[in-house]
Amino acid sequence: MYGRSSVDGLAAALDLGSNSFHLIIARVDRGELVALERLKEKVQLGRGSTNGAMSAAAVQRGLDCVARFAQRLRSIPLDRISIVGTAALREAVNRDSFLEPAQRLLRHPIRVLTGEEEAELIFLGVSHALAANDSRRLVIDIGGGSTEFCVGGSFDPQHATSVDLGCVTLTNRCLNGDVSLATGYAEARRDARALLAPIVAAWKSRARDAIVIGTSGTIESVRSVLVANGYASGPITREGIAELEREILERRWISDLSVPGLEPERVDIFPAGLAAVSAIFEALNLERMEYVDASLQHGLLYDLTARRTLENVQQRTVAGWQHRFAVDVDQARRVRTLALQMLDAVSRSWGLEGAELRDLLGWAADLHEIGLMLSARQPNRHGAYFVENGELPGFSPDERRAIALLIRSHRGGFPLFAFASFSQQVARELKRLAVLLRLAVILERTRTDADSPDVTVEANADAVQLSIGARWLGDHALSRAELEWERERLNAVAMALTIVPD
Repeated sequence: MYGRSSVDGLAAALDLGSNSFHLIIARVDRGELVALERLKEKVQLGRGSTNGAMSAAAVQRGLDCVARFAQRLRSIPLDRISIVGTAALREAVNRDSFLEPAQRLLRHPIRVLTGEEEAELIFLGVSHALAANDSRRLVIDIGGGSTEFCVGGSFDPQHATSVDLGCVTLTNRCLNGDVSLATGYAEARRDARALLAPIVAAWKSRARDAIVIGTSGTIESVRSVLVANGYASGPITREGIAELEREILERRWISDLSVPGLEPERVDIFPAGLAAVSAIFEALNLERMEYVDASLQHGLLYDLTARRTLENVQQRTVAGWQHRFAVDVDQARRVRTLALQMLDAVSRSWGLEGAELRDLLGWAADLHEIGLMLSARQPNRHGAYFVENGELPGFSPDERRAIALLIRSHRGGFPLFAFASFSQQVARELKRLAVLLRLAVILERTRTDADSPDVTVEANADAVQLSIGARWLGDHALSRAELEWERERLNAVAMALTIVPD
């Protein structure tokens, strides 16, 4: 990866959206798209439109932004760039007044997507951000000028549609400053519900057996505000939406002040976005909606690189991270193998029989040494930070937090305090997985296949016993000493470790 040309393997996607223009530049590295740069500007092409025509001011805002983004695209090969327009350009009767000069600035054609094409590309981006499984997914994206719906299995969009429901257009019609916020919000919600009416019958049934996933700015903002204000802990819920609506309708919402969880640039369109989310929940009879950090731009990149097929996203991500952080893959394999062998031996007695727990331990073993790329001092802390804050397509936020904690725990003092952010049951499971990872790292200290030990493991409650050959212990003084130190560390967190020489 290092020593290449600065443009080798680069690809770019530019989404000329109705609210914001988004540019993402990524490197294609061993099948993984690694985002290198993201640019975003709030343009609001649809703001101030009359009789279906974009205003001259909106067109100029868009062209000014395009001129800035065009500079960044000059170094990217033209066949590795995808540029698209969405609802505002789809609907504008004067779209050529923007498209023609924009294409001259970009030196690249702009493809105006149909609503169905946009929905399918968003679905593709989300599919690459989630683990492949047999579950049906309903992906919803509320943009500035339209809302896209797509349902299907992993990498298999089956039904797609688009509705002229957007946070910018809804703000224009209902929340333009001539009415109170509460009155405008009520009107916006009624309008949103009316716009959804033609699709309700079909999509209500499609949502019934699907995992509902929201993506992009409007839904991200609603989720962020819910979490920051204590109305939800993760997904968007019907109850959380109702609480935010009460704040607006009872005039407790002060939009010109800082709102916890909300970016200042989205304050003006947030009420309309919330009205759209609320109307969708009611129309489709939803109870919860997960948020995934994927977007049309991600779908464009995967489409550009011909990535529309089913694949193991998690395996690809882990392999890409191992390569990027120069992980010793043989050592990772040794630690993974031993940790999973020990898990098999104690899974029943320790209540660790779920396949998802086995996956977590395996992934943590695969990535436990990524922190060494930064420093050999406290690499566990560095590695945990990378996982917790980096992009791991295919992994949910909870999986990423759990893997980060296991990596943080694989050596040094046992960070018992860090487990407190999980439920009691999950914390107990992760603590036991961390013990197995720690022991595997100690026992594989020589870093050669010939020195891997034969170990028998038994466990019950908060105790674990290792039976190891006396000869092996005698020949491996470092591991023997570290096992003694480990016994003291685990004893400090109410876990008993016993070593039995065979």
